[in-house]
Amino acid sequence: KLLIKELETGEAVAATKSELAHLLIVERAVDTLAEHFEDLHSCLDVDNFEAALASSLADALAKRGNLVHAASVAAATAKAFEDSGNENEAVEAFLKAFQWDDSNQIAEDGMKRLAAA
Repeated sequence: KLLIKELETGEAVAATKSELAHLLIVERAVDTLAEHFEDLHSCLDVDNFEAALASSLADALAKRGNLVHAASVAAATAKAFEDSGNENEAVEAFLKAFQWDDSNQIAEDGMKRLAAA
């Protein structure tokens, strides 16, 4: 809670943000991650998130109205699904990303690629 307070008051430095992001990931606190995503996204390597965690974060971001970031996270999740051979999950995640942000090029390209397969 102290780290979140530092973040909310603008006192958090990069190391504090990184530590907070790591703790929230470990705790799977996606709602808190979504709430503070604007401040923490530079510390997050969403491309390396576990797919379930990334999907939950995308949903939480969308629920908060942060559709562009939600789409970005969903597209990264879809790409991970695609790379691991889970095409059905990839299609679902790409569609979700495109619905949230129809200018998301990764989602559009992924849907085209999987439709052609």
